Amino acid sequence: KKKYLYNFIKWRDKTRQQLSFYQQVIRTKEKKNNRSKEFSAEKFKAFVYSQEAKVYKYLSTIPAIYRKTYLLETMLYNEVGPLDSEGIEKYDVLKTFYNRTITSPFNNITARDNIYRYLGGLNISKFPWINTLFRTGEYSFTYHYISSVKNIFCPPLSDWSNKLRDKNILIVQKFLGSHDAAKDIEKPFYYFSRVSMLGRINMSRIWHKSNTPILGLVGISINNSTLSENIKNENFLYHYRFRKNNIEFMVVEIDEDLYVVEIESKKIYTYRDPNIFQFFSRG
Repeated sequence: KKKYLYNFIKWRDKTRQQLSFYQQVIRTKEKKNNRSKEFSAEKFKAFVYSQEAKVYKYLSTIPAIYRKTYLLETMLYNEVGPLDSEGIEKYDVLKTFYNRTITSPFNNITARDNIYRYLGGLNISKFPWINTLFRTGEYSFTYHYISSVKNIFCPPLSDWSNKLRDKNILIVQKFLGSHDAAKDIEKPFYYFSRVSMLGRINMSRIWHKSNTPILGLVGISINNSTLSENIKNENFLYHYRFRKNNIEFMVVEIDEDLYVVEIESKKIYTYRDPNIFQFFSRG
């Protein structure tokens, strides 16, 4: 009990010190003096990246399976959040992260990266997975001026957050246990979510310049007799058809819901809205 009490008091005092520092930075930011504002901004930036560095250093000391689980779940929590109840979009997001972990320079951290100066001579070349998350410019939630950055070193523990995290961990465990990069034909490397963009901006034209869009649309298989009967009797509103992996599909609407149907076999799938996530492969 004394040991637990000692550790709790130590944690409490350390947290109070960090809170006091943060509050001091905020108070300074509210002053009108420009030099004070610049000073507080730099202090805040240093505070955030030093906290990220502590997370980096801790992750470097734990077994790889726990390290990978933390990194992937943290990315899903902040990049996808509550979107995608089926988990199929999240699985592809995990693929993009994995593909970056095995590709230079995306798995490297250098002096140009914000966290670099706080890593204190750590042999960062040994940790490509951690580098992938903290490399500047890869994931917006790691920037010091994005509010969700705090989730990296201070994960929310509300009931809602814990439930979401539990679901994410199950997806991560499945991914780590079954993903075979050699069989990943499309190899997604980038993505964006139009529903998350300010003004719902479509970034496709920008990404198309140097990368190849991946046609998603086909979700998980559905075994529903009522839907099958509607398809058989052509009781649906036809939208359009497309080809994926040399298979013809069509998008149909039944009772105001969209579905994807394999034309030859009449197999039915959920419809993946490209406005939720659009993925791209390199080159």
